[in-house]
Amino acid sequence: RGLCTTYLYADTDNYEVSGYFSLTHKALAIESLSKERRKDITGNKTASIAPFILLGQLGKRMERTEDGTFIAASISGDEMLKDAFAIIALANDYIINRRVLVECDDEERLLAFYLRNGFRLLERDGGKCTLYLKMEAPHF
Repeated sequence: RGLCTTYLYADTDNYEVSGYFSLTHKALAIESLSKERRKDITGNKTASIAPFILLGQLGKRMERTEDGTFIAASISGDEMLKDAFAIIALANDYIINRRVLVECDDEERLLAFYLRNGFRLLERDGGKCTLYLKMEAPHF
């Protein structure tokens, strides 16, 4: 449908997909945020909309064995995030947008992962979380 670009990681031994992420764009209405928060996100305290690069569908293959344990693909979330940042940095050579948005389930392990990687919580609502990152050095 042409709404996003999806990047796949494949296991070269068995040609199975081991991980993936997608990138697209999203504009977010921010007029309900405080002026300080709007300025932090966009650099303009009167902004009503903020454009973001939306990082979606970040995941890796997990297989359940017969005894019920899980085996995860060898690619790490940190590696995939680093690759996503590299692609965003390249795109910024053509269209500048250094704000990255993530929408995920409100699960402690997911929040810990994104917070550890520099994202900041924007909103928590109905079991979902929205986080953002302003990409600066060392991402660029």
